[in-house]
Amino acid sequence: MEPYQPKFFNEVKQFANHLKWFDYVKDIIKWHTLEKQPGGCWVWRQRGRIVAFCGVLYPNRQDAWLYGMRVDKNYQNTGIATRFTRQLFQVARKDGRKWAGLNTLETSKPSPVFRIADLLGMKLESIHATDIFWDLPEKIIGPRPQRMDNIFSHFLSLGEKTIFCEHPGWVWSRLIPQRKNWVNRYGFQIRGIPVHIVYHGIIREGKGWYRSTTVNLFNRPRNFSDILPTILARGVGKHRTVVLNYPVIWERQLRQAVRNIVPELRKGRNYWSSMWRIYGKNLC
Repeated sequence: MEPYQPKFFNEVKQFANHLKWFDYVKDIIKWHTLEKQPGGCWVWRQRGRIVAFCGVLYPNRQDAWLYGMRVDKNYQNTGIATRFTRQLFQVARKDGRKWAGLNTLETSKPSPVFRIADLLGMKLESIHATDIFWDLPEKIIGPRPQRMDNIFSHFLSLGEKTIFCEHPGWVWSRLIPQRKNWVNRYGFQIRGIPVHIVYHGIIREGKGWYRSTTVNLFNRPRNFSDILPTILARGVGKHRTVVLNYPVIWERQLRQAVRNIVPELRKGRNYWSSMWRIYGKNLC
C-alpha cells in the first residue's frame, strides 16, 4: 500500500473506469489532491501494478471514513480488499483517529462487503435510507424551517453513534462533541421536529449541475405529511435537488407520504432511492 499520487491516475483509471461510478472515484481524488480535504487517497500494488484504490476522509478529529474502494476485477476475491482495509485502519489509528466507518448498499443478497466488514471486526451501526428528489413540480408549499440554536444537544441525547450524511450520497459520519458548532450551524425545526439542513450551493449530480440541499431526519414525526412539504420544496424547480436521509425503519410510511404529496413522482425521472449499511469499528 502507498499514498496516491497524481501520476497514478491512468493506472487507477485502467481498472476503475470499468467498475461502477468512476465519477465518484474521480471526485474523491479531486477532494484530496486539489481541494486538500483532510485524509488522503491510497493505492494497492500487486506484482508491481496498481490493482486497488481507496479514499480516507477525516470528517472530524475522532473519525476516519473509508470510501471509494475499487479493486481490479482480475484481483477480486483474493483478499486484497480485506488486507487493504486493515492497513488503512492502521493509518487512521496512527493519525489519531479512534473510529473508522464505511457504508455499502443494502441488498437482499449478501454482499462481499458484508463479509469483509465482519471479518475486520466492524459493527453494523445502522441502516439508513437515502431519497433524492429533483426538478419537482412547482406546487409544493410548506412552512419555512425555523432556526434551532442548540440542536446538537438534542441530537447527542439520541446516542453518540447517531449517524448523519455530510454530503449528498458521499460521506456518513457521527455526532461527536467536536462537531457541536458545525451541527448547530445547520440546526432547524419544522413544526417542532428537529432537522439538520445543509445547503450545498451548486454541485454536480451526474451530468448536470444542481443547487443541492441535504436534509437529515433524526426524530420520527407523528405525521410525515406535516414536514415533507417543507423538505420537498427544496427540490422544486429546474436544477434543484434535495437529498433526504433517515433511518430505514421509517421507509414505508415516509415514501407513502411523499407519493401522496407528489403523485406524479417517477423513479429515475425525478426520484431515486437507496438503502445503506453503515459499519463502524473502534480503533483504540
